[in-house]
Amino acid sequence: MCNFVVSAELTDTSTRRSVAELATTYLLHPAIHDVLFEGRSDARRFQGYIDERIGRGRVRCYAVSDRVHIPRTQVEEAGEVNNNRGRVIATLRAIPPGDPGSGSLHGVVDLDFDELLPHSAYPERLFTTDFPAVENYSLRARPLRKYLLQVDRGDIDENELLRTLTPAWKVLFTYRAALLEQDENRSLPGDIASSLLLDPPRFDVADLIRRTSPTPDARAATWLTDRQALLHSQAPPDGLSTVRGHDIAPVLIRALKLKNEHATVASAETALSLSVEFIDLDGETLFQLLIRSLEDALRPTPEAQKRTE
Repeated sequence: MCNFVVSAELTDTSTRRSVAELATTYLLHPAIHDVLFEGRSDARRFQGYIDERIGRGRVRCYAVSDRVHIPRTQVEEAGEVNNNRGRVIATLRAIPPGDPGSGSLHGVVDLDFDELLPHSAYPERLFTTDFPAVENYSLRARPLRKYLLQVDRGDIDENELLRTLTPAWKVLFTYRAALLEQDENRSLPGDIASSLLLDPPRFDVADLIRRTSPTPDARAATWLTDRQALLHSQAPPDGLSTVRGHDIAPVLIRALKLKNEHATVASAETALSLSVEFIDLDGETLFQLLIRSLEDALRPTPEAQKRTE
């Protein structure tokens, strides 16, 4: 059994290069193939999956901050926000298809709000998660069932649980999107799951606004209310496409009324991650496209085959 979990291996930050140095590395050493991720946890999870499906040592997964030094100006000139997600996308844009060695670099980022808010076209060899975050794969029926058994809630049907919780997650997701549009520097407090009303599980937008700002401006509050309602009407049907990854564990803890060792976000996220096996990911679009693209990139070119003959 192979789980989609974070390995204990540490990343060597001595591999950090400028974009130009990275492009030269790929040109001079065509056997090097990298995949960039937003953070180390995702890089380590995917490393195990890629090793299992393609072969160990053929592809190396890195957090973007461990592999690339790309200045803020270059990220913003590429039309991206200067965060890890933006750095992955900007790096892929800086080594466009057709450039020597360009096939040696791939990238994977969270989908985030891209199905809901305007965004620029993705560069080639950049792949997004099928849902807003990689954590969402744990909400597929098989992993979620395993999680419920781990936390002693095997009496609950996983499909019914999703049916009741996804509307609440959708309200929270669309409110976060509206808040991001209004002011990218504002965010909800970390304990937002305490605002989840029960029977049935739901979030109240007016309460979310109060939690965001105890003394909200009336005009700003009206804009947020109207914008969230519009985004909610435009969002995909209730399902995993409107669930923010880091909202999964807190909402599950409150909705399931978990206690003791199961009631911390860290323990819930670990248990959810342990519930996902590689076999659960093989049918997901992201993993199929990524493996196919990597296999194509690893296939020897006619020139390389001639050199070995």
